[in-house]
Amino acid sequence: MIDFGPQIAIIDDRPDEVQGIMDYLGAQNVGYQYFNADITEAAYPQQPLESVELIFLDLYYSAKFDPDQCAQWVDEIVPENRQYELIIWSKDSHRTEEVIDTLLKINKAPRVFDTKQKSDYQDANGIEQLIKEVKEKISQARIEEFIGEILDIQDDCVIIDCLIDEENEIFQKRRFEIEPFKNFINLKKEIYITIKVITKAGSISYEFLNNPYDEKEKFSKDGLFDGIDENSFV
Repeated sequence: MIDFGPQIAIIDDRPDEVQGIMDYLGAQNVGYQYFNADITEAAYPQQPLESVELIFLDLYYSAKFDPDQCAQWVDEIVPENRQYELIIWSKDSHRTEEVIDTLLKINKAPRVFDTKQKSDYQDANGIEQLIKEVKEKISQARIEEFIGEILDIQDDCVIIDCLIDEENEIFQKRRFEIEPFKNFINLKKEIYITIKVITKAGSISYEFLNNPYDEKEKFSKDGLFDGIDENSFV
């Protein structure tokens, strides 16, 4: 049997409070790794987990909340440009937004996230229900990913030329609110970024990532008719 590494990471400073989840995952032969988030002896992995797909993240370590510390755990575990799902243990939903905002700043935002109360999922039935809810949450999200070239940066928005269909060379200029870019590391004209559009029931969200590759050739339109009005924006 080939070990591809843990699919699930569990970050909590109280192992007794997540033991039921670990027992359930073990019984189902689902690979996981537990990380003790004790603030005095944080045991980060030696390198990010290439196999990780889902993270259970506790927010309070030694009864303290620090969004930067929570984000650091994710940053240490998730490789660059890796898609993953995040379940946050908290009774305070507003804390979730603080953590997500911090993860956006370091380009480690999850593909899908949700907030759960740990105390609601302690017995076998509760844990089985939790896994079911997680799967449903993930299945509800539709992800589109494409590259774009930043054309203009204005006070309230960023104009991006998006290559929405690489095979058919279809481009579309789109206007995005500038707020998500305020902590974008290399926000300047004529650079290429990766854009993720996450569509869930009743909402659409965006993630923006630095693109390490020079995509100039893909955006060369000399002699091409891309089928759109150059003066129109979506």
